[in-house]
Amino acid sequence: MGFLETAAKINRLLGLVEKKEGGRMGRGDIENVVQCRKLELVDDQGTIRAALMMGENEPVLVLLGSRGKTRLQLMITEDGPALTLFDSQGKIRIKLMQTSSPSLTLYDSQGQLKASLGVDEGDSPVLMLLDAQGLPAAVLVIDKSDGPAIGLFDGQGREIFVQGKMKY
Repeated sequence: MGFLETAAKINRLLGLVEKKEGGRMGRGDIENVVQCRKLELVDDQGTIRAALMMGENEPVLVLLGSRGKTRLQLMITEDGPALTLFDSQGKIRIKLMQTSSPSLTLYDSQGQLKASLGVDEGDSPVLMLLDAQGLPAAVLVIDKSDGPAIGLFDGQGREIFVQGKMKY
């Protein structure tokens, strides 16, 4: 029995792999595929460093730092893919999403949203900078039909300055 056959047999015994009915393990067979709900990679100390798993019916890839904190997460949702980057403390810092309205969001060291760059449903680029309370402080939009607009807002979300037609 070769390495692949032995590994497959052990995994089946542990319940990690489902063997297809009538399937055989062998070099010439298609069943050189491992099927499972979660796969973990560990370093020499046994610390999980990567995991590929099924979330709620969506695949998720997680990469962890040497201290076990999540550093990167890639997932595919019904709306589209999302890539999230975390700092060494495990706080979210950057998120890139491709949905009907793609966006790039930036977070501060506390994990609070600070900036967002995206394309809205009308295919207009939108840049939004947020204040300490998470409220928009500055918004720049280049609308396809109305042209550019910029808005500045106070800590209560009230307009200080708006030039152009602001939809946000």
